[in-house]
Amino acid sequence: MTSREATRSRDGDKDILKAGGINMAERVEIPPQGFDSLPVDDQIDYVQDLWAWIAARPEDIPVPDWQKKLIDERLGQHEVNAEDTVPWEEVRARLLEKYST
Repeated sequence: MTSREATRSRDGDKDILKAGGINMAERVEIPPQGFDSLPVDDQIDYVQDLWAWIAARPEDIPVPDWQKKLIDERLGQHEVNAEDTVPWEEVRARLLEKYST
């Protein structure tokens, strides 16, 4: 297992995440203890905070080759059809108008 791979296993009723680079004695329960007793809004906040913590180090987040290829393809399509581009501000305004309550 490389340092970026993780495996899941079961220990009784609990999922265990084992990630490369983590001492096997430092297993992380999935979900963490007490998580299930939180209201769903708090669970979502927890996951968002965890992602923000990971995303704060973008240089540590691997980009798979298939994603790099897809980005290159989409950039190529954009360069050929640049006049079809809609600015984000316009897209956002349309979405807010359509879905605002």
